[in-house]
Amino acid sequence: MCVAIYKPAGVSLTRTDLFMAYQENPDGCGLAIRQGKRITIQKGLWTWEDFLGKYESVEQHEIVVHFRWATSGKIGAAQCHPFLVPDSKVAVAHNGHFAGYGDKSRSDTMHWVAQWLAEALTQRQWSELPQHIAQHWPRQKLILLPSQGEPLLIGDGDWHGGAWWSNRNFTLPRVSAMGVWNDAGETLEQMRACLELALWEMDTAAYENGAVAPGLHATEEALRLCMDLIDEQEQLTR
Repeated sequence: MCVAIYKPAGVSLTRTDLFMAYQENPDGCGLAIRQGKRITIQKGLWTWEDFLGKYESVEQHEIVVHFRWATSGKIGAAQCHPFLVPDSKVAVAHNGHFAGYGDKSRSDTMHWVAQWLAEALTQRQWSELPQHIAQHWPRQKLILLPSQGEPLLIGDGDWHGGAWWSNRNFTLPRVSAMGVWNDAGETLEQMRACLELALWEMDTAAYENGAVAPGLHATEEALRLCMDLIDEQEQLTR
């Protein structure tokens, strides 16, 4: 699952949080920086050193940060977030999946921004967008940063350390096809939440063009087996 972050000017993000988010989302990093009335995009940052160098050079400003976990389209600089909406001065970062959008070359977000959002910005009021997006694409999390005015933070994100995070699931225990391990003392309840997240990702992002992604059934069975094992462990500890 991608991570999108809105960081107001003057707020500092911990390097630990940024590094964990980077590690768990390895398909490219990007920044949108608002300085005065100008939006600048820096993306296609592949190494931690490249990302951190760019981030630290603009940290004092208002920034959107994105770490990508690809679910459709190529893995390349063009597919990295944030995107600048065509014919506008609005930067967009997304966490989720737009069903029906995306192809072999374009990610779902890249396609949606160019096809739907670009037109919507010319036809709808800025304040109407969150409700309309939530109605047609529920559970999506988006940051829209304009060159002027207040940003739109859409979806059920978390304010943490003075910044808005689309999710903080990179802090949850990891999941493998062979089972679950717990390397930071997390509870069984947190481990179950991680498994449910993985299954939700499959439900929303693993189906493309009506076909089941290769290996989906086997992975889903492994995850559900892990949940059964957690249930058994909880019964034993009661």
